[in-house]
Amino acid sequence: LREGGVEKYVGEKGILEKGEEELKREKKVWEDEIVGWSKKLREVEGKGLYYQEPDLLLKTSGALWEFQTPTGFKEIFQNELFDHYKYWRNEQIDKTYIPLYFLLSGAGTGKSHTATELPRLSKKYAEDIDDADLKKALEKPFVFNISFENGTPLNLKEEKAPTQAIALRMLHQLLGKTTAWDIIMRRYIASPSDVLNLISMHHKISRQDMTIFLIIDGLQTALKDGEDSHNKTTITSPVEKFLSFSHQKRIFLPTAHLTAPYKREHGVLMQVFPSHPIIEMLINDMGGHGRALETLQDVLVHYKNLDIVNFTDLINDIRTKLQDRYSEWIVAGSQILMPVLRIILSHQVVDSTIPFPGTDGLKVDDVTQFGLIWFQKTIGLQGFLTCAYVWLWIMAHTSGDPILKNWRFTYYEEQQGKGDVTVPPGAQYWQHLEHYVAQIRVLKSMVYENGEVISMSKLHFGAYLNGDVKICNMPLILERAIKQTPSAIVDSNRSCFTEIHQCKLVKSDVNDNMFKNELIDKDVWDIYFGPFSERALRYAINFPPIANRATFSELTGINGIGKIRANIIIQNLPYNNLDDCYQKTNIPINLLQNLNF
Repeated sequence: LREGGVEKYVGEKGILEKGEEELKREKKVWEDEIVGWSKKLREVEGKGLYYQEPDLLLKTSGALWEFQTPTGFKEIFQNELFDHYKYWRNEQIDKTYIPLYFLLSGAGTGKSHTATELPRLSKKYAEDIDDADLKKALEKPFVFNISFENGTPLNLKEEKAPTQAIALRMLHQLLGKTTAWDIIMRRYIASPSDVLNLISMHHKISRQDMTIFLIIDGLQTALKDGEDSHNKTTITSPVEKFLSFSHQKRIFLPTAHLTAPYKREHGVLMQVFPSHPIIEMLINDMGGHGRALETLQDVLVHYKNLDIVNFTDLINDIRTKLQDRYSEWIVAGSQILMPVLRIILSHQVVDSTIPFPGTDGLKVDDVTQFGLIWFQKTIGLQGFLTCAYVWLWIMAHTSGDPILKNWRFTYYEEQQGKGDVTVPPGAQYWQHLEHYVAQIRVLKSMVYENGEVISMSKLHFGAYLNGDVKICNMPLILERAIKQTPSAIVDSNRSCFTEIHQCKLVKSDVNDNMFKNELIDKDVWDIYFGPFSERALRYAINFPPIANRATFSELTGINGIGKIRANIIIQNLPYNNLDDCYQKTNIPINLLQNLNF
């Protein structure tokens, strides 16, 4: 505070005046700093600044993967890009015409990677637009990748204005190879326009002819929320909150759910992950989540030969690494597990702005900010929650919640020659699907209260239903059937019925007469199975196993091969071909022909 030329400051003991000598010392330091700034700025302004290409925003192993364009991304971005340029060229730069572009999603879902690709994608998509001026404008853009994370966090003591914070990070891109960030932050006072003017001066190009991409990463860490200072999510609520009084047009761009990634080595496109049944299942279990797939890759680097790997060690390493990368979920723990799991499995419609029923103010952003769970919009602010299978795996091993403690995550037991006791030896491939469906049904029974009345349409959401009925829920367990249970469909007024699940492999077209109650087919597969859809599909369409990689359960799924023959095949690995397998095992060739060599 300055009153009558005397500087005062507010301390714990009230307003205190600084002594004259102290003020002189501070004034001298302040003047020296100003002289230093002025001298440095004069040096820079005299010749301008050379433009330096930005570093990648993504600093993890996934930065080397080939970019996977999100579904629907081109349709959204290409149209908005053309409109943006058209309005700018016609000098129609009203905020309702010129948009801000946002990538909003949970942690580790590819926001940084997608943002880094925007200049390249703009140039690529412009090729399909009949506008020579737009193509020329995008040939050599000036791109700034600035971040409020990864070494350049916001310092409110030094950075008083948003324009200053952005300009300093732009300078860091241009000077960072010769000047440290903390020096840049203390030394310069500038605005983004100042930086662009210096570039314009050095490269002798008019500001009017410069195409600029300003990409801001980690914006959520710069948001100030008095009600929740620890809210660092990049989902919808904080963004909508600070834009709530603005009519600025905004475009929300999608992020990708990744498939098995590729990378280039010496110009050749290569698979990131090796071809192996267990690895393929693990890739699917990651739910297309970038950070989870990076974790899987980082662990597999230490396992060169999967044919001699102890899969118990491998899976434990993967789980430990995932728990470290997703420690936020462990902190959240089982306090959110029950309501979230219920919403996911019942496909309950939720509003992104309203707390979930039966929770202490829990909202969509609270569970999607960490990644692995995402919100699929349907209409307006409403939609569904879904999750990666690996989220269930992490929570099962860390939360201690009874809901998941009995759920079997059998990635590797069969690789060690152990069978699942609830799967009878000799079960065919399609019978493994039946077993898996039964497991899911047991899990669904655990997320509802004992005695709670639930409709079948809610319990089996997504299936084609012929009418509806309500049941009184009770926790189920999985047991092997020891006697035949009637499964006929009848019209009756009896008060008690048996719920039967059947997986049918038929050679003719399916018709309505075959299934009188409910039906699940390829069109509703993902909706019905949700986070379990990939695993269920793998069980449903399994092909004859590869001889040198077949699991105990897969081998006993072949007619004529029981426990004894399955163990013989496993004990005599590896095999060069069918004849080699026959010579080593003495198992009839007509049975071994069901394996791939």
